[in-house]
Amino acid sequence: MAREHFIERMVKQNNLKKGAELGIWRGRVFLHLLRTCPDLTMIGVDSWKVRPEQTMEGGETYETWDMVAYEKGVRRQAREFGDRAIILKMDTTEAAKEVGDLDFIFIDAGHDYESVKRDIIDWKDKVRPGGFIIGHDWDWPTVRRAAEEFFTPTPAEDNVWWLPV
Repeated sequence: MAREHFIERMVKQNNLKKGAELGIWRGRVFLHLLRTCPDLTMIGVDSWKVRPEQTMEGGETYETWDMVAYEKGVRRQAREFGDRAIILKMDTTEAAKEVGDLDFIFIDAGHDYESVKRDIIDWKDKVRPGGFIIGHDWDWPTVRRAAEEFFTPTPAEDNVWWLPV
């Protein structure tokens, strides 16, 4: 099961109404949740910056990605959802200062240890009791190390990890 379907199921089973995705990139999860969960408002956070210091598994970097095109595509598609789609073009730390009272967060922005750790610190208290902290790329040692420093997450399909708050 793909991550967007796993989160969709969690949203529907738990009647979640407001979530945030950190690192929306091309909008795969963000737009899917808006399409399939009509009572959900989503906050999507991404700086869409080229970050050569971010090296992914296998050595790929963000340097060759057309971030301008990705942002335009997400914004264009998000228009159909009106006020239910909130896009914050900024660093996740800055966005955390503007957001609160969430039913869930989905952490999928920077994958280096320090970025994941910072996102957990900045965002974990934004989720109400009874909500969920969800992340992606459990198979990355940097992501797993940061998450396990704070929680005992449950791994799920498509390298998702999650825990109830």
